[in-house]
Amino acid sequence: TLTVYQTSLDTRVLKREGNKIFGRFDHMIYQKLDLANDESTRGDPMKLGKECFEGIWFPESKRMMLQGKEWDKGSSHKEIEIGLENYDIFFRENKIVGNWASRGPDFGPILLDSAKFDQAIYMKRIPHSVALMSQEKIMQFLGVDTDYFRSILEESNALKETGHKNDLRVCIKVESITGIEQVSQSFGASLEVKFDWRPTMQDIYYHISGGNDPEWEPEWMPDMPSLVNKIEHREDIHLGAPRMVKLKGESKYRVQQTCKYNSTFLEALELEDFPFDVQEFQVKMKMQHDQDTTDLHFEKVVVDSEVQEVFKSSEWRPHVQLSSIQHVHHDEDSSFLHFSIVLKKQRAWKVYFWRVIFVMALISISSLFMVAIDPWEDIGDRLGYLVTMFLAALAYSIVISEYLPKLSYMTLLDIYVSSTYVFICALMAAEVLLKLYSKEENIKVADHIINFTFLGIWFFGHVVFATVVIHRYHWKEKTKLDIKEETKLSFSLTPSLRRVPVPQSMIAT
Repeated sequence: TLTVYQTSLDTRVLKREGNKIFGRFDHMIYQKLDLANDESTRGDPMKLGKECFEGIWFPESKRMMLQGKEWDKGSSHKEIEIGLENYDIFFRENKIVGNWASRGPDFGPILLDSAKFDQAIYMKRIPHSVALMSQEKIMQFLGVDTDYFRSILEESNALKETGHKNDLRVCIKVESITGIEQVSQSFGASLEVKFDWRPTMQDIYYHISGGNDPEWEPEWMPDMPSLVNKIEHREDIHLGAPRMVKLKGESKYRVQQTCKYNSTFLEALELEDFPFDVQEFQVKMKMQHDQDTTDLHFEKVVVDSEVQEVFKSSEWRPHVQLSSIQHVHHDEDSSFLHFSIVLKKQRAWKVYFWRVIFVMALISISSLFMVAIDPWEDIGDRLGYLVTMFLAALAYSIVISEYLPKLSYMTLLDIYVSSTYVFICALMAAEVLLKLYSKEENIKVADHIINFTFLGIWFFGHVVFATVVIHRYHWKEKTKLDIKEETKLSFSLTPSLRRVPVPQSMIAT
């Protein structure tokens, strides 16, 4: 059972003698809840526990430190089961806030050394006209959130049904992706990880009773995940303060906490099909867990709309709708939970086509223009022209190499550039052999045959290259945009959570 008390302080009867202050608290039962049977009964407003107190008044801070001394005549404190307590309260405009500590029934006026002022007090000043209204009207005027009673009941039932398991939800927001370096194979990302979990009964009592300590810590907080493939932190990790929130349209409360990362991550890119490639950028994380105490649910990864705007002017096209959490698994000893935030991006290959492939194609086809030079008398000029074309291709490839990945294997673009070198060198070799083994009277016919042959090779080679690119692009790279069934997140996990069992009988003031 749960007993909810309503306490009143009539400031008109307060008396002061120097720094000493005297007055009376009127306690009554507002509501009794039977959590086991889902029943509630209203208290009798005629049964008041009239606690006479005395204490010290601190005028500068508007603070009162009070001690319950005795019960006034006609007090019904035994019927409502309440005792004399100690109070530390402050006047704040039209409110009284503070804390109280229980002395215990066996110690009379003595406050135990182990006692703490950790039970919150929140009172709101009401006009005399409102004070004459019914209990329900007064509670409405005070803005009391009566939904929390239902929340307490639901929480109690949930604890019984799940065996004290908690419901921890993780939502990840990608705020920015910057500094994608294909040479060093790294990228930068700014992430916000939000944890959302069900509060304990003690957390709810603290919140409802007006607790507003900025350094408040819930009874349990999840372990923040660490970054596995981090190279460095560009900014310090920002851990937000936990806060209690009420779900819209519901009576349930949740505790939320956020952790922000701004780091550089290592990513081994698959660049065999560069620049016609699709990449998965992964932020790999791990966090401690225990599979027996809490259900963990990953929610959909949210990508900030600004991310897509930023990439409009870059060589990448993000597929924000395909961002997901994948590759979730446990350590062998089940001490850590590993998961990856997967961000899929498609390279805008047209810029490489026009800046590299198109230019190299022009250089290779231009090498055939040496047909205008006489193959017999001006063979030196022909070879000089082809060497110039070869050096032009080599120089241009050196210029663009700054923007290309440095790998231990050949990409599609590397193969195309190397094929251009081979094409021009083969053409030079054919011209030398033509001079050595042809006679002057038939050299022009042989020269035309060679030129048409190499022109055919040029067209055929580009058709083959285009076919390979289309096949790899559509049948290999674009399939990366599909989320594989074996990597989909379709289960619940349970990181560690320490739960304190709820006692059968609880009293909150």
